[in-house]
Formats: sequence, C-alpha cells, structure tokens
Amino acid sequence: MAAETPESDEEIYRRFTRPERNGDLDIFRRLTAAHRDGKIAIDIDRKTIGHPHCPVAGDAYFTRVLYAGMVIAGLAFWLVHYAIAVAIVAGMVALYFAALRRWIDRKTKDYVIDKITNDLALWKKLWNFGGVTLTAASASGAASCRAPKDNWKNFVTSQLGPAA
Repeated sequence: MAAETPESDEEIYRRFTRPERNGDLDIFRRLTAAHRDGKIAIDIDRKTIGHPHCPVAGDAYFTRVLYAGMVIAGLAFWLVHYAIAVAIVAGMVALYFAALRRWIDRKTKDYVIDKITNDLALWKKLWNFGGVTLTAASASGAASCRAPKDNWKNFVTSQLGPAA
C-alpha cells in the first residue's frame, strides 16, 4: 500500500471554500451593468446604513460635517467669545436641517452604492443585512425587490432575461 501524500494548502483551500453558486458573479455583473445603464435602480435605506452593525460604513460625510462645525465653533469660542460660538452652533444646526442633510444623504447613498457594486461579497453581506431595494421599470410597470426577503438573483434574471 502506497503512502498517502499530504494535501497542499491550495488543495485544502479548494476543498473547504464554496465556489460561487448559480453563477452569482455573472448575475452580479449583469446587475451592475444594468444599474450603470439605468435599467435597474439601486436604492439604499439611510436608516439601515447608519446602523452600527451594517457591513458598509456610511456615516463618513456626516462625521466630516460634524467635525468641521465643532472646529469652527471651538475656534470662535477660543478666539472670539462664547456667544459667537453658540451662534455658530445654532447656525450650523439650521444649515444642517436646511441643506446639508439632503447633501449628506445623497453623498452617502452614492458612496455605498459605489462600494457594493464593486464587490460581490460586500453586496451579499449588505443584501442579507437589508436596506437595499432594486427597482426596474418595464412596459408592464415598475417591479421591485427588497432585501433580504426577496431573491436579487431571480429579480435580475427575470428583468434582464437569461444570460446569453
């Protein structure tokens, strides 16, 4: 009886890793191409993205605005007078609710969509977490697919047809 040769690390890795099932990568590429072409819209729920356990950190723009306001108010408090600093804080709060909130939401959604359309593993994590909606306009009306209860692969295939 011949002695068994030990498996290489690569063979062990191949045996224990799961290959992409059902052509996930191909369907994901079709989804991202359809999104770029405007056939399928990807919408992100801002509340879900702000959740601490969300796989995509999406609060960077809010944090930048908050830090900028703190620095400006701190400098005004230190260099001028506390009343000016309080007025600046009140102005920053008013500016946030008047204009910055919409800008921050738009930038955050664009950032998250850019991240998830470039990484299949991140897409799957966010889909399973929730907060993503796919919408496709067709001749029969608008169809939508919500994460995590619906199957995004079936939705893409039904909207774009089977792969060629």
